[in-house]
Amino acid sequence: MLTDSSYLINRLVSVEQVEQLYPDKMQLLLQQTAFKSLQQLLACFRSKQTEFTINRMAYSEETDEIGEEYCNDTFTIYGVRMQMSRDGNGCYDWNTKGPQANYYSWGQIFNRHNCFSQLAEAYQKTGNTKYVSMIDELLRNWIVANPWYKRASYEDVEWNFRPWRSLEAALRIPAWLKAFYAFQAFPELHDGTILLMLSSILEHCDCILNYTSWPAHNYPNIYASEMLGLVWAGVYFQEFRDAAKWIETAVQVFNQDIVPKQVYPDGIQKELSFSYHLVAMHDFQLFRQLIGQVGLTLHPECLKIIEQMQAYAYQVVQPNGYTPLNGDSDHRSIQDEILRSAAEHNRADWLYIATSGAEGEEPGYQNLVYPWGGQAVFRNGYTRDSHWSFFDFGAFATSGHGHRDKLHLSVYNERDILVDSGRYIYEYDEWLMDYFRESSYGHNTVLVNGGSQCEGPAEQLEPETACGENYAMGTYNSGYYPHRGDSRTPVFTQAHTRKVIYEKNRFWFVMDRIMTESNCMISPLWHFHPDCTVIHEGQAVRTSDSGTGNLLIIPSPNIKWDITLIKGQREPYIQGWYSEKYGVKTPAVCAEYSATITDTQTFAWIMLPFGDQVPEAALAVMADGRFRVTYEGQSYIYSL
Repeated sequence: MLTDSSYLINRLVSVEQVEQLYPDKMQLLLQQTAFKSLQQLLACFRSKQTEFTINRMAYSEETDEIGEEYCNDTFTIYGVRMQMSRDGNGCYDWNTKGPQANYYSWGQIFNRHNCFSQLAEAYQKTGNTKYVSMIDELLRNWIVANPWYKRASYEDVEWNFRPWRSLEAALRIPAWLKAFYAFQAFPELHDGTILLMLSSILEHCDCILNYTSWPAHNYPNIYASEMLGLVWAGVYFQEFRDAAKWIETAVQVFNQDIVPKQVYPDGIQKELSFSYHLVAMHDFQLFRQLIGQVGLTLHPECLKIIEQMQAYAYQVVQPNGYTPLNGDSDHRSIQDEILRSAAEHNRADWLYIATSGAEGEEPGYQNLVYPWGGQAVFRNGYTRDSHWSFFDFGAFATSGHGHRDKLHLSVYNERDILVDSGRYIYEYDEWLMDYFRESSYGHNTVLVNGGSQCEGPAEQLEPETACGENYAMGTYNSGYYPHRGDSRTPVFTQAHTRKVIYEKNRFWFVMDRIMTESNCMISPLWHFHPDCTVIHEGQAVRTSDSGTGNLLIIPSPNIKWDITLIKGQREPYIQGWYSEKYGVKTPAVCAEYSATITDTQTFAWIMLPFGDQVPEAALAVMADGRFRVTYEGQSYIYSL
């Protein structure tokens, strides 16, 4: 921590110092309140009590490992550690791109000040006030290093100046105010720091109000986060004359634009990423809660949409309580959240889902088809040994969190078996471009001539009608681009239709049709979870792990496939990887089928879940082009 009084940020700890160096800011701060002097303003905020207030503990020299890292200018974000250097004023480079070239998301998170809550926890664990002093110093560090930057538009700072991007401004507000109200009575939080912070809150709200262009970006979750920042400021800094305007503006935007324009009629957030669905849902719920503190509520239709979002989120989770992995998502359990919501809303069906069938009442719904969001979840129960699948047949997605994964299928049988690759990282390198996000190589769909899907329509304008109780069908027809080519320009014009049918307690049946007028190579991909042992026998591929659920995939015999099992490959192209959470990737088997077709072809797959005993089934093509499955003495006839 800084001790040299020559540093600028250490000459801003008193009222007099701040008045001398920032007279205009202090004058505006008083104009925004009813106080006659800065001393009166300080007296008010020093004595204010909120739910975030922390009682002072007996002083201790005990230390906390994470707190010590921050006090030594060292920050770990997404598992990547970096020690920050300081300039002549003692300030960090808050516009850093991180410890790696162009690691822009590291710099974004750095500017959200998540470290404040961890420093507060470090104090509560130890009683060491050095961690409060570090919050105090970091506030001045940021404010001194980042004078209010008025600019032309949001895009003016999107890639070049992270500190004043409107999303970071919005997310800093609750980080700052929670830390401030935790320690506002502590002398370690200096008068000058409090005044600078309050003044900067005004600038943060100005940033959010005047420098966001997100309505032009299809109303993504970021727009909600920005309005939520305004509400945080308005509710917890009601001493400001504009506080009511901040809240009023945010409520109007939420009612008219954010909630109705971000969510499909069936409750799915339009960015079509389960992780960002949760982000939006939690922001909506928190928004409702915060405005309730000042006697306001959202429009009844918005409240209904929020309920639909919650129902969707809880109903489509896997039998083990983990979330679907689609778009820019992480794969994680939300059982605790569902359990809390079940108690709050007295929902016996959610309790059953949260406890994997140990408590509550089994839901009357199992197969769930969402024709607007373009997703289908087929299952035979909610216990951990159940079947579950996730089929994506919807639009590409709004605002950039979608992947080139149209018609992807994930399958669970007691465990994850067929999986999506995940997102890994947001940096624009070969991993993002060639595999995880802007490529179809990491998804269970079909490549054409080694090419990936282009970016299709962002939004579903009408519901998909080719759906039923146990089936769903979709078509991708926006073309394919060559590997490492221009991802927005289609070169191959083939189209792909896929239909998924679930025969409860028995199997999944998948039909694919590639529509083409010329020769092309097609490559269906089936990605397996890293824990799966995968073998292929003839044209079939299966997992072979004892004591757990397995899956056998048998293709229809009308195409002779070349089959390659690929795991952890870097060259000649990236293949066989899995990312369960941001920043982490693991080798995992991909079964890559390939064949050349000369005209439109329809082919099929039977996917048989089993335990230790490999099942027997036959898949044949009938003379009229339909498919016949023979399994356990029964015949099933299917057509596309």
